[in-house]
Amino acid sequence: MRTLLVLAILGTAGIASADLQRVTVTADQAIDVGGTTAKSDVEAALVGAPVLKAMDRCKNGGDLLAFVVFQNGRVAQAEVGGATDRTFEKCVATGLRAATLAAKTRVIVTATVHVPMPAINVGNVPTADVVEKADPVGESLDRDEIRRVVARNKGSIRACFEAERRQNPDAMGKVVVKIEVAPSGSVESATVASSTFKTDAVASCTVAAIKRFKFPPKSSKTMLSYPFAFSSVE
Repeated sequence: MRTLLVLAILGTAGIASADLQRVTVTADQAIDVGGTTAKSDVEAALVGAPVLKAMDRCKNGGDLLAFVVFQNGRVAQAEVGGATDRTFEKCVATGLRAATLAAKTRVIVTATVHVPMPAINVGNVPTADVVEKADPVGESLDRDEIRRVVARNKGSIRACFEAERRQNPDAMGKVVVKIEVAPSGSVESATVASSTFKTDAVASCTVAAIKRFKFPPKSSKTMLSYPFAFSSVE
């Protein structure tokens, strides 16, 4: 029986082994020359431990197209395209080449590969470096309150770094932001105090995200300096 095999691979790269177990493969159709390989067998092969281990070294994410040929149970050919990052394409192809299949026939695979961006570490949500209040008598935000708000909005900060990593997979650095919070809890101003990134993109995006934060209302304005350290999780 000859059928066309199209795989949709959902995975991750550059993250902890436990998270790699979330990789899934959905097989739609196949060409099995001389055999009747089951979809479940191909799915299992493409999420095997050797594949996941190899893809763990990939430092980018995105949607890719792949062409894979199994011969005698091993990958004889794996080609990947569709990304602007050729190094990333080669890394995913290397991961696919690690797959093994019990069937000894020739199985031809076309695949749509989706690899999410590597997990991003924006620090362990540290406390603010400096917290001051404009009115020495009034009540201002304390460090724990500030930390909770930053933790709640961590996703918007992470998105700034993810955007940068699409252009520069090896990016990492630190941004310190000066923030003024009005008594209402709204951010009156947020400016970059320092940044170790080569471009302004991450810092500018971080400032824009912080301006949308909402803090608990207090009787006094709060002024603070907050550090954000960005790196990929290996």
